[in-house]
Amino acid sequence: MYNVSVSANGGSSWIEIAYSLIDTNLDWNSSEFSESAEYIFKVVAQCTDGLTSEYITNAEYEVKSHILSIPTVLTPNGGETIVGSYDITWTESVESWGLQVVYDVYYSADAGETWTEIINTLEYTSIDWDVRGLPDGDQYLIRIVARGTSGLVTEDVSDSTFIISRANYTIIIASVAGIAFVIAIVAYGLRKRGTI
Repeated sequence: MYNVSVSANGGSSWIEIAYSLIDTNLDWNSSEFSESAEYIFKVVAQCTDGLTSEYITNAEYEVKSHILSIPTVLTPNGGETIVGSYDITWTESVESWGLQVVYDVYYSADAGETWTEIINTLEYTSIDWDVRGLPDGDQYLIRIVARGTSGLVTEDVSDSTFIISRANYTIIIASVAGIAFVIAIVAYGLRKRGTI
């Protein structure tokens, strides 16, 4: 059988983390230990006759928290009115072990009751969002989900709702029609005076 201990002070003191093991491997839950780069391990083997032997690792091992920071939504973050297209932006998520992070981007048209995916597995912290096919509304939100390759996931949502509105083409059409009407009048006047 095997007893396994760990030390964070070069072997001056030991904390037993497993005893009477039959297997020659151990899944160690390091979350209960403080961050340090000085951990060493001791394995004591004992047979049924009472003979013992021990092994202490020469190398030191690091315990480091494994976290993924939150990808804070920057824009749109509430109160904006979006027409046509808009840049969705957010802060970068940092994975404490330095592993890759990708992002999934969603929007909600009903203040977060339901979500629709815009894009997934994005490696950047911004996208150009074309909203021309979406209905007008004032209950839109954005959600950014950060995913580390180790399985950690964090997310953030716009602080408050924003508005999506279609461009008002009525004024533009009226203006274009007005210009065409003025041009037609000028052309008619010039023709009547014999200039054209």
